[in-house]
Amino acid sequence: MREGPSAAVISGAHRWRSRIASWKGTDLLAERVPLTGGELTANATQDVPERLTFTVPEVADGFSWVPDSDEHPLAEFGQFVDVDVDVWSSVTAGAADAPPTATSPLGRFQIQDWEHDRSTGTVTVECVGLLQKPKDAGFRTPMVPRPSGTFVTELRRLMLPGMPVLVDAALTDRAVPQSMVWGEDRLGALYDLADAWPALLRVDSSGVVRLLPPLPAVPTPVLAWTNGENGTVISAPRSGTRDGIANVVIARSTATDDPGKAPLQQVAQVTSGPLRPEVYGEVTYVWSSPLATTNAQLLASAQTILGRKSRPALVRKVTCVPDPRVELDDAASVTTEDGTDVGFVVGYRLPLTAKGGAMTVDVGVS
Repeated sequence: MREGPSAAVISGAHRWRSRIASWKGTDLLAERVPLTGGELTANATQDVPERLTFTVPEVADGFSWVPDSDEHPLAEFGQFVDVDVDVWSSVTAGAADAPPTATSPLGRFQIQDWEHDRSTGTVTVECVGLLQKPKDAGFRTPMVPRPSGTFVTELRRLMLPGMPVLVDAALTDRAVPQSMVWGEDRLGALYDLADAWPALLRVDSSGVVRLLPPLPAVPTPVLAWTNGENGTVISAPRSGTRDGIANVVIARSTATDDPGKAPLQQVAQVTSGPLRPEVYGEVTYVWSSPLATTNAQLLASAQTILGRKSRPALVRKVTCVPDPRVELDDAASVTTEDGTDVGFVVGYRLPLTAKGGAMTVDVGVS
Protein backbone atom coordinates (compact mmCIF):
# COMPACT_ATOMS: atom_id res chain seq x y z
CA MET A 1 0.00 0.00 0.00
CA ARG A 2 1.29 3.45 -0.90
CA GLU A 3 1.74 6.14 1.69
CA GLY A 4 -1.05 8.66 1.85
CA PRO A 5 -4.14 9.77 3.76
CA SER A 6 -5.66 7.64 6.49
CA ALA A 7 -8.74 5.52 5.95
CA ALA A 8 -10.67 8.01 8.10
CA VAL A 9 -9.78 10.86 5.71
CA ILE A 10 -10.75 8.78 2.65
CA SER A 11 -14.11 7.79 4.15
CA GLY A 12 -14.87 11.32 5.34
CA ALA A 13 -15.24 14.67 3.60
CA HIS A 14 -12.08 15.51 1.66
CA ARG A 15 -10.81 16.98 -1.58
CA TRP A 16 -7.91 15.88 -3.74
CA ARG A 17 -5.82 16.93 -6.72
CA SER A 18 -3.38 15.11 -8.98
CA ARG A 19 -0.02 16.63 -9.92
CA ILE A 20 2.06 15.63 -12.94
CA ALA A 21 5.66 16.72 -13.51
CA SER A 22 7.62 15.99 -16.70
CA TRP A 23 11.29 14.99 -16.78
CA LYS A 24 13.94 13.96 -19.28
CA GLY A 25 16.86 12.38 -17.51
CA THR A 26 17.65 14.69 -14.61
CA ASP A 27 16.16 17.75 -16.33
CA LEU A 28 12.79 18.99 -15.08
CA LEU A 29 10.86 20.02 -18.21
CA ALA A 30 7.56 20.98 -16.54
CA GLU A 31 6.86 21.23 -12.84
CA ARG A 32 3.10 21.22 -13.28
CA VAL A 33 1.33 19.80 -16.34
CA PRO A 34 -2.20 21.34 -16.63
CA LEU A 35 -4.20 18.16 -16.17
CA THR A 36 -7.88 18.14 -17.22
CA GLY A 37 -8.59 14.41 -16.94
CA GLY A 38 -7.08 10.96 -16.98
CA GLU A 39 -6.65 7.68 -15.16
CA LEU A 40 -4.06 5.23 -13.89
CA THR A 41 -4.79 1.56 -14.47
CA ALA A 42 -2.87 -1.53 -13.38
CA ASN A 43 -3.30 -5.23 -14.12
CA ALA A 44 -1.24 -7.88 -12.36
CA THR A 45 -1.51 -10.29 -15.32
CA GLN A 46 0.39 -7.94 -17.67
CA ASP A 47 4.17 -8.00 -18.02
CA VAL A 48 4.10 -4.18 -17.87
CA PRO A 49 1.25 -3.75 -15.35
CA GLU A 50 0.75 0.03 -15.31
CA ARG A 51 -0.78 2.34 -17.90
CA LEU A 52 -1.38 6.07 -17.42
CA THR A 53 -3.59 8.20 -19.66
CA PHE A 54 -4.15 11.92 -19.22
CA THR A 55 -5.49 14.89 -21.16
CA VAL A 56 -4.27 18.50 -21.23
CA PRO A 57 -5.44 21.62 -23.09
CA GLU A 58 -3.53 22.37 -26.28
CA VAL A 59 -2.68 25.83 -24.87
CA ALA A 60 -2.56 26.95 -21.23
CA ASP A 61 -1.15 30.23 -19.87
CA GLY A 62 0.26 31.01 -23.31
CA PHE A 63 2.23 27.74 -23.54
CA SER A 64 1.53 25.16 -26.22
CA TRP A 65 1.17 21.64 -24.82
CA VAL A 66 1.29 20.14 -28.31
CA PRO A 67 4.69 18.37 -28.52
CA ASP A 68 6.56 20.24 -31.24
CA SER A 69 10.13 19.18 -30.47
CA ASP A 70 12.08 16.33 -28.93
CA GLU A 71 12.56 18.44 -25.78
CA HIS A 72 8.87 19.22 -25.25
CA PRO A 73 7.56 18.06 -21.83
CA LEU A 74 5.03 15.72 -23.44
CA ALA A 75 7.18 14.32 -26.25
CA GLU A 76 8.03 10.62 -26.45
CA PHE A 77 11.83 10.90 -26.73
CA GLY A 78 12.76 9.56 -23.31
CA GLN A 79 10.47 11.84 -21.33
CA PHE A 80 8.76 10.46 -18.26
CA VAL A 81 6.29 11.83 -15.76
CA ASP A 82 6.01 11.69 -11.98
CA VAL A 83 2.45 11.59 -10.66
CA ASP A 84 1.34 12.50 -7.13
CA VAL A 85 -2.06 12.92 -5.50
CA ASP A 86 -2.54 15.55 -2.78
CA VAL A 87 -5.44 15.02 -0.38
CA TRP A 88 -6.96 17.62 1.97
CA SER A 89 -9.20 16.64 4.86
CA SER A 90 -12.03 19.14 5.27
CA VAL A 91 -11.57 18.77 9.04
CA THR A 92 -7.84 19.47 9.36
CA ALA A 93 -7.06 21.37 6.15
CA GLY A 94 -10.21 23.13 5.06
CA ALA A 95 -8.63 26.43 4.00
CA ALA A 96 -8.06 26.87 0.27
CA ASP A 97 -4.35 27.62 0.74
CA ALA A 98 -3.70 24.94 3.38
CA PRO A 99 -0.99 22.37 2.69
CA PRO A 100 -2.29 18.89 1.84
CA THR A 101 -3.12 16.55 4.69
CA ALA A 102 -1.20 13.82 2.87
CA THR A 103 0.41 13.09 -0.49
CA SER A 104 0.42 9.77 -2.33
CA PRO A 105 3.13 9.24 -4.98
CA LEU A 106 1.49 7.19 -7.73
CA GLY A 107 4.66 6.49 -9.64
CA ARG A 108 6.92 7.24 -12.57
CA PHE A 109 5.80 6.48 -16.11
CA GLN A 110 7.39 6.63 -19.55
CA ILE A 111 5.60 8.70 -22.20
CA GLN A 112 4.71 6.27 -24.93
CA ASP A 113 2.60 8.30 -27.39
CA TRP A 114 0.36 11.34 -27.70
CA GLU A 115 -2.43 12.66 -29.91
CA HIS A 116 -3.52 16.22 -30.61
CA ASP A 117 -7.24 16.68 -31.30
CA ARG A 118 -7.85 20.08 -32.86
CA SER A 119 -11.63 19.66 -32.68
CA THR A 120 -11.55 19.55 -28.86
CA GLY A 121 -8.40 21.59 -28.35
CA THR A 122 -6.79 18.84 -26.28
CA VAL A 123 -3.71 16.63 -26.19
CA THR A 124 -4.07 13.05 -24.89
CA VAL A 125 -0.93 11.38 -23.59
CA GLU A 126 -0.39 7.65 -23.07
CA CYS A 127 2.27 6.46 -20.63
CA VAL A 128 3.42 3.04 -19.44
CA GLY A 129 5.22 1.64 -16.42
CA LEU A 130 9.02 1.61 -16.43
CA LEU A 131 9.23 -2.15 -17.09
CA GLN A 132 8.53 -1.11 -20.67
CA LYS A 133 12.19 -0.09 -20.87
CA PRO A 134 13.65 -3.61 -20.48
CA LYS A 135 10.76 -4.94 -22.57
CA ASP A 136 11.85 -2.69 -25.45
CA ALA A 137 15.61 -3.21 -25.00
CA GLY A 138 16.09 -6.87 -25.88
CA PHE A 139 19.51 -8.51 -25.70
CA ARG A 140 21.62 -8.12 -28.82
CA THR A 141 23.09 -11.60 -28.36
CA PRO A 142 22.07 -14.54 -26.14
CA MET A 143 23.16 -14.01 -22.53
CA VAL A 144 24.77 -16.59 -20.26
CA PRO A 145 25.55 -16.18 -16.55
CA ARG A 146 29.00 -15.25 -15.35
CA PRO A 147 30.92 -18.11 -13.68
CA SER A 148 30.32 -16.63 -10.23
CA GLY A 149 26.89 -15.21 -11.03
CA THR A 150 24.13 -15.28 -8.44
CA PHE A 151 20.46 -14.33 -8.67
CA VAL A 152 21.23 -10.87 -7.29
CA THR A 153 24.29 -10.14 -9.43
CA GLU A 154 22.74 -11.54 -12.62
CA LEU A 155 19.49 -9.64 -12.10
CA ARG A 156 21.43 -6.39 -11.78
CA ARG A 157 23.60 -7.25 -14.78
CA LEU A 158 20.59 -8.08 -16.96
CA MET A 159 18.69 -4.95 -15.95
CA LEU A 160 19.09 -1.87 -18.13
CA PRO A 161 21.81 0.55 -16.98
CA GLY A 162 20.33 3.42 -15.00
CA MET A 163 17.43 1.40 -13.61
CA PRO A 164 18.08 0.91 -9.88
CA VAL A 165 17.28 -2.47 -8.32
CA LEU A 166 16.56 -3.27 -4.68
CA VAL A 167 16.32 -6.87 -3.44
CA ASP A 168 14.32 -7.53 -0.29
CA ALA A 169 16.44 -8.86 2.57
CA ALA A 170 14.01 -11.77 3.02
CA LEU A 171 15.04 -13.24 -0.36
CA THR A 172 17.92 -15.73 -0.21
CA ASP A 173 20.55 -15.33 -2.90
CA ARG A 174 21.98 -18.40 -4.64
CA ALA A 175 24.17 -19.32 -7.60
CA VAL A 176 22.76 -19.29 -11.13
CA PRO A 177 23.31 -22.61 -12.97
CA GLN A 178 25.84 -22.29 -15.76
CA SER A 179 23.52 -24.12 -18.16
CA MET A 180 21.19 -21.10 -18.22
CA VAL A 181 20.94 -19.21 -21.52
CA TRP A 182 18.69 -16.19 -22.01
CA GLY A 183 17.50 -15.33 -25.52
CA GLU A 184 16.63 -11.87 -26.78
CA ASP A 185 13.84 -11.07 -24.29
CA ARG A 186 15.35 -8.95 -21.49
CA LEU A 187 12.13 -8.52 -19.53
CA GLY A 188 11.41 -12.22 -19.93
CA ALA A 189 14.84 -13.00 -18.44
CA LEU A 190 14.06 -10.82 -15.42
CA TYR A 191 10.76 -12.62 -14.91
CA ASP A 192 12.57 -15.99 -15.30
CA LEU A 193 14.79 -15.08 -12.37
CA ALA A 194 11.84 -13.84 -10.33
CA ASP A 195 9.79 -17.01 -10.91
CA ALA A 196 12.70 -19.29 -10.04
CA TRP A 197 13.70 -17.38 -6.90
CA PRO A 198 10.66 -17.15 -6.29
CA ALA A 199 10.05 -13.42 -5.95
CA LEU A 200 7.67 -10.68 -6.99
CA LEU A 201 9.00 -8.21 -9.60
CA ARG A 202 7.52 -4.73 -9.25
CA VAL A 203 8.45 -1.05 -9.79
CA ASP A 204 7.80 1.23 -6.82
CA SER A 205 6.44 4.78 -6.89
CA SER A 206 9.94 6.27 -7.10
CA GLY A 207 10.88 4.23 -10.17
CA VAL A 208 13.01 1.63 -8.37
CA VAL A 209 12.72 -2.00 -9.50
CA ARG A 210 12.06 -4.15 -6.44
CA LEU A 211 12.30 -7.89 -5.90
CA LEU A 212 9.89 -8.77 -3.10
CA PRO A 213 8.91 -11.98 -1.31
CA PRO A 214 5.98 -13.88 -2.86
CA LEU A 215 2.51 -13.12 -1.60
CA PRO A 216 1.47 -15.26 1.38
CA ALA A 217 -1.13 -17.99 1.01
CA VAL A 218 -3.41 -16.25 3.52
CA PRO A 219 -3.85 -12.46 3.09
CA THR A 220 -3.72 -10.13 6.09
CA PRO A 221 -5.73 -7.09 4.93
CA VAL A 222 -4.09 -3.67 4.93
CA LEU A 223 -7.10 -2.19 3.11
CA ALA A 224 -10.76 -2.62 3.98
CA TRP A 225 -13.80 -1.62 1.95
CA THR A 226 -17.25 -1.68 3.45
CA ASN A 227 -20.66 -0.31 2.55
CA GLY A 228 -23.11 1.32 4.92
CA GLU A 229 -22.42 4.20 7.30
CA ASN A 230 -18.90 5.70 6.84
CA GLY A 231 -18.27 3.13 4.14
CA THR A 232 -16.53 3.84 0.83
CA VAL A 233 -18.06 1.06 -1.29
CA ILE A 234 -20.55 1.99 -3.99
CA SER A 235 -20.86 -1.56 -5.31
CA ALA A 236 -18.86 -4.79 -5.20
CA PRO A 237 -20.30 -7.43 -7.54
CA ARG A 238 -18.63 -10.81 -7.93
CA SER A 239 -17.31 -12.04 -11.26
CA GLY A 240 -15.47 -15.09 -12.54
CA THR A 241 -13.43 -16.20 -15.54
CA ARG A 242 -11.59 -19.28 -16.79
CA ASP A 243 -9.38 -17.29 -19.18
CA GLY A 244 -5.73 -17.59 -18.18
CA ILE A 245 -6.58 -19.55 -15.03
CA ALA A 246 -4.71 -22.67 -13.85
CA ASN A 247 -5.33 -24.76 -10.76
CA VAL A 248 -2.38 -27.14 -11.24
CA VAL A 249 1.19 -25.96 -11.83
CA ILE A 250 3.96 -28.37 -12.84
CA ALA A 251 7.48 -27.05 -12.27
CA ARG A 252 10.37 -28.87 -13.97
CA SER A 253 14.11 -28.35 -13.82
CA THR A 254 15.96 -28.30 -17.13
CA ALA A 255 19.40 -27.78 -15.57
CA THR A 256 22.16 -29.72 -17.35
CA ASP A 257 25.11 -28.78 -15.15
CA ASP A 258 25.08 -32.32 -13.71
CA PRO A 259 24.18 -34.86 -16.46
CA GLY A 260 24.08 -37.68 -13.92
CA LYS A 261 21.29 -36.07 -11.92
CA ALA A 262 17.78 -37.39 -12.48
CA PRO A 263 15.21 -34.93 -13.87
CA LEU A 264 13.31 -33.08 -11.15
CA GLN A 265 9.65 -32.10 -11.06
CA GLN A 266 7.25 -30.72 -8.47
CA VAL A 267 3.49 -30.11 -8.63
CA ALA A 268 1.37 -27.55 -6.79
CA GLN A 269 -2.42 -27.53 -7.01
CA VAL A 270 -5.42 -25.88 -5.46
CA THR A 271 -6.58 -28.15 -2.62
CA SER A 272 -9.67 -26.39 -1.30
CA GLY A 273 -12.56 -24.26 -2.50
CA PRO A 274 -14.32 -24.18 -5.86
CA LEU A 275 -11.05 -24.17 -7.85
CA ARG A 276 -9.89 -27.60 -6.68
CA PRO A 277 -9.47 -29.86 -9.75
CA GLU A 278 -12.15 -32.40 -8.80
CA VAL A 279 -14.74 -29.58 -8.85
CA TYR A 280 -13.40 -27.04 -11.37
CA GLY A 281 -11.70 -29.54 -13.66
CA GLU A 282 -7.96 -29.77 -14.00
CA VAL A 283 -6.33 -26.83 -15.81
CA THR A 284 -2.56 -27.33 -16.01
CA TYR A 285 0.24 -24.85 -16.44
CA VAL A 286 3.78 -26.14 -17.05
CA TRP A 287 6.80 -24.07 -16.03
CA SER A 288 10.32 -25.25 -16.74
CA SER A 289 13.68 -23.64 -16.11
CA PRO A 290 17.32 -24.53 -15.45
CA LEU A 291 17.31 -21.91 -12.68
CA ALA A 292 15.64 -24.27 -10.19
CA THR A 293 17.85 -27.23 -9.30
CA THR A 294 16.26 -28.79 -6.19
CA ASN A 295 12.83 -30.12 -5.33
CA ALA A 296 12.43 -27.43 -2.68
CA GLN A 297 13.14 -24.68 -5.21
CA LEU A 298 10.77 -26.20 -7.75
CA LEU A 299 7.97 -26.53 -5.21
CA ALA A 300 8.40 -22.92 -4.07
CA SER A 301 8.21 -21.71 -7.67
CA ALA A 302 5.19 -23.91 -8.41
CA GLN A 303 3.30 -22.59 -5.38
CA THR A 304 4.08 -18.96 -6.23
CA ILE A 305 3.02 -19.36 -9.88
CA LEU A 306 -0.12 -21.22 -8.78
CA GLY A 307 -1.16 -18.22 -6.69
CA ARG A 308 -0.68 -15.89 -9.63
CA LYS A 309 -2.52 -18.19 -12.04
CA SER A 310 -5.51 -18.89 -9.79
CA ARG A 311 -6.01 -15.55 -8.02
CA PRO A 312 -7.96 -13.74 -10.81
CA ALA A 313 -10.48 -16.59 -11.20
CA LEU A 314 -12.94 -15.13 -8.68
CA VAL A 315 -13.00 -11.35 -8.27
CA ARG A 316 -14.87 -8.77 -6.22
CA LYS A 317 -14.97 -5.70 -8.46
CA VAL A 318 -15.15 -2.87 -5.95
CA THR A 319 -16.47 0.51 -7.07
CA CYS A 320 -15.47 2.96 -4.39
CA VAL A 321 -14.31 6.42 -3.37
CA PRO A 322 -10.91 7.05 -5.06
CA ASP A 323 -8.07 5.93 -2.78
CA PRO A 324 -4.55 6.75 -4.06
CA ARG A 325 -2.99 4.36 -1.54
CA VAL A 326 -4.14 1.26 -3.43
CA GLU A 327 -1.41 -0.79 -5.13
CA LEU A 328 -1.26 -4.14 -6.88
CA ASP A 329 -0.82 -7.06 -4.44
CA ASP A 330 -2.32 -5.22 -1.46
CA ALA A 331 -4.22 -7.58 0.81
CA ALA A 332 -7.78 -6.30 1.17
CA SER A 333 -11.17 -7.18 2.63
CA VAL A 334 -14.53 -6.35 1.03
CA THR A 335 -17.65 -6.29 3.20
CA THR A 336 -21.18 -5.93 1.82
CA GLU A 337 -24.59 -7.42 2.56
CA ASP A 338 -23.26 -10.63 0.96
CA GLY A 339 -20.61 -11.00 3.66
CA THR A 340 -16.85 -10.42 3.76
CA ASP A 341 -14.33 -11.61 1.19
CA VAL A 342 -10.56 -11.35 1.62
CA GLY A 343 -7.96 -11.42 -1.14
CA PHE A 344 -5.28 -9.51 -3.03
CA VAL A 345 -5.60 -6.56 -5.41
CA VAL A 346 -5.10 -7.85 -8.97
CA GLY A 347 -6.10 -4.67 -10.82
CA TYR A 348 -7.47 -1.17 -10.43
CA ARG A 349 -8.54 2.02 -12.19
CA LEU A 350 -7.84 5.32 -10.40
CA PRO A 351 -9.22 8.54 -11.92
CA LEU A 352 -6.84 11.49 -11.81
CA THR A 353 -9.55 14.12 -11.39
CA ALA A 354 -12.84 14.31 -9.51
CA LYS A 355 -14.80 14.37 -12.77
CA GLY A 356 -13.34 10.94 -13.54
CA GLY A 357 -15.86 9.37 -11.20
CA ALA A 358 -15.37 6.49 -8.82
CA MET A 359 -12.40 4.15 -8.54
CA THR A 360 -12.64 0.46 -9.38
CA VAL A 361 -10.51 -2.21 -7.71
CA ASP A 362 -10.38 -5.90 -8.62
CA VAL A 363 -9.76 -8.06 -5.56
CA GLY A 364 -8.92 -11.68 -6.34
CA VAL A 365 -10.68 -13.72 -3.67
CA SER A 366 -10.16 -17.24 -4.98
